[in-house]
Amino acid sequence: MVNTPDLKAMEGIFMDSIQKIVESNQIKEASDFREQQKGGRFSWKKSHFVFVIDCSGSMKGTRWESVKFGLRTCLNRLKAMSEIKISGFTFDREIHDFCREVTPAEAIKLAENMVFSAKGTNYIAALEHAMTIIDEAEHKDYLACVMFLSDGLGGLPEDTIEQLNGMKKEGNKILFYTIACATDEDDDMILMSTKLGGEHYKVTNSEASKIVFTKILEV
Repeated sequence: MVNTPDLKAMEGIFMDSIQKIVESNQIKEASDFREQQKGGRFSWKKSHFVFVIDCSGSMKGTRWESVKFGLRTCLNRLKAMSEIKISGFTFDREIHDFCREVTPAEAIKLAENMVFSAKGTNYIAALEHAMTIIDEAEHKDYLACVMFLSDGLGGLPEDTIEQLNGMKKEGNKILFYTIACATDEDDDMILMSTKLGGEHYKVTNSEASKIVFTKILEV
C-alpha cells in the first residue's frame, strides 16, 4: 500500500514554519533596537510620541490610575528633551483626542482632561486613528513612537496590524510598545507587539508604571 502525503497537513506545517521565521525576525528587530539604546547610538531627539490609551469600563480603578501616573512620568521626563512632539487620545468604541503634536509641557496640562468613558473597546479604531495621526503629522522626519496602553481585552486586530506594518515598509519610522495595565490577560497584546517588531511590558500599579516608562526612555 502506497502512503500518499497529506498535502493539507504539509501546507499547515509549512505555514507554521514561515510564521515562526517572521515572528523571530520581528523579535530580533525589537532586540536590535534595545541594543542600539544600550550602546548609546540612539536618541529620542526628533521623536513624535503617540499615546493610545484604553478608557473602556474594564480599565477603571488601579488600571486607570497606573495609566495616568505612567503618562505623567513619561511626559515629565520628555520635557527635558529637545524636539519632542506629543499626540494622545483615549478610546473605547469611539476616539477621544486630548492633544495633537504639542510639547510635553503642553501635553501634561491637556492630559488632565483625558476622557474616561467606561464603555466598550475597539482596538481597530484605535490603531487606525494612530495611523492617521502618523500619516498626517507635520513632522514627517520624526520617529513615531506608539505607546498602546490597555488591559488586553480588545482582541487581536490582525488586518489593522498588517496595515501598520505596511506603513513601516513604506519608510515610516515607527516604534511600537504595548503596556498591559494590571492584567494577566495580555496574550493578544504580546502578539500585537511581536507582530509589529515592538516591545511588551506589564504594570501592576502606579509605581510599576513609573518604573516601566522610565526604563523605556533610558538611552
